[in-house]
Amino acid sequence: GNMQYSIMDDTAIILFSGSLQLIDFSDIYNPVLVDSSIGNGFSGLACDSYENNLYVSFTNYGIQHYEIQNNSIVHLESYYDYERFTIGTIHNNKLIARKHRIGYYLFDIEDPLNHIELGEWFDNKKFRFIHKQGNWMLLKNYENFSNEIYDVIDLENPILRNTITLDNQSDFAWTNCIIDEYDPNSIYLCNYLTNILKKYDISEPGEAVELFEYGLPSTLNLNSIAVINSIAYITYGEDYYDLLVIDGLEQNVPFIANDIYNFTQCRGLNGQEGYLTTRGTIYYTGQIFKLNNPLNPELYFEPLWGTDIEIHDDLIFAKIYHILGVYENKPNSTEPIAIFNGLNYIYNINLIEHNGINYLITNEMANIGLFEYTYVPSSVDDEFPKPEITLSNYPNPFNPETTISFSVKQNSDFVNLEIFNIKGQRVKQLVSDSANQLSAGQHFVIWDGTDKNNQPVSSGIYMYQLKVDGKAIAGKKCLLLK
Repeated sequence: GNMQYSIMDDTAIILFSGSLQLIDFSDIYNPVLVDSSIGNGFSGLACDSYENNLYVSFTNYGIQHYEIQNNSIVHLESYYDYERFTIGTIHNNKLIARKHRIGYYLFDIEDPLNHIELGEWFDNKKFRFIHKQGNWMLLKNYENFSNEIYDVIDLENPILRNTITLDNQSDFAWTNCIIDEYDPNSIYLCNYLTNILKKYDISEPGEAVELFEYGLPSTLNLNSIAVINSIAYITYGEDYYDLLVIDGLEQNVPFIANDIYNFTQCRGLNGQEGYLTTRGTIYYTGQIFKLNNPLNPELYFEPLWGTDIEIHDDLIFAKIYHILGVYENKPNSTEPIAIFNGLNYIYNINLIEHNGINYLITNEMANIGLFEYTYVPSSVDDEFPKPEITLSNYPNPFNPETTISFSVKQNSDFVNLEIFNIKGQRVKQLVSDSANQLSAGQHFVIWDGTDKNNQPVSSGIYMYQLKVDGKAIAGKKCLLLK
């Protein structure tokens, strides 16, 4: 991928300084430039050939189709000319490929090798994202300064469900929308001029209902907020960024639960499959933090290189420009198991399976790439049993006691279940690895709201965390109200 030249019999096509150059090298010691063609004012990013057909991708001009005829470069056709594909999202076997500014293309990819183009949609609005659990997508309407939420159970028949209208163009331009993948009934808006975070209820059709607004630090940075399981993570400051952890979003009473100094050198944040990820720069790689204790993220993974990270089930993808490194999603994964090139700058990727074959789809500047891949884990299981956690306690909120449930796949001698306060201090150990062996299956433990000395604890938010072989596997919060 990303070839800057193509060989066709005794001729070569070279991308050079914004032009295509056709060189005859039948005499290898005396190559001759026989033709050249200026390419749309932008340098070609990659090219490939089939028989005497040449295909060249450009930054903003799609893919151009040329033919070599009698030592001349002849332009035949354009594909998605003047388009740039950016965000790509798969939902219900449909691929949304957002254009650079407004509108998107929709493709039916139930059979990836025989995709069907379903046309261009919303050519006056900008696609932002899809909340897959909630079956809705967000579009930005620049004509009336509104954020519009559409029901997309059927992507070919989107239905307007909610609107959030802002007062003026300035507010609209500087406001970013944030979703919590665990909460389909809410959406967050942050204004980076006023540093105000707002939460809206979108559970019912119509105008969204504002639930709260909360002031953030004045040194807030663009795209520096992620919301995961009703907890907001915010980088702020300059150069080396601190992390602010805001809890209480579920109860619509936000408060600072933690403030971590010098957390990262990457200001951009995102939430993916229960992890907190940072977006790197040309100087620093992206990072993955696990949230076994959601109030105190712990560094889990850093690639050898790559500014953007995507997590898809058992695989981690680290991207930089047109290069993609693939890692196993395991605690000690340090080396990529595969590296490959796209034809162009890769914005993001999606995975899909059809008839037992796995496909990787890349959204690139001038094209959408389709790759077939296979993956066999390096080992069947880690050295410790992987529990299947029921991340809930009942009742919640509770007074005076609550029941926590969890399950393990196999018998284990080393399982801990512990309670922590919002400062990360251990309050009580409910299950100890020194106890009798836990059998495979589901287990129930009652916490009676007391500490290790069996003294009642005060009202507030507490974390319960499950560890296997000394490693934190999962955690969840509970609320004690007296």
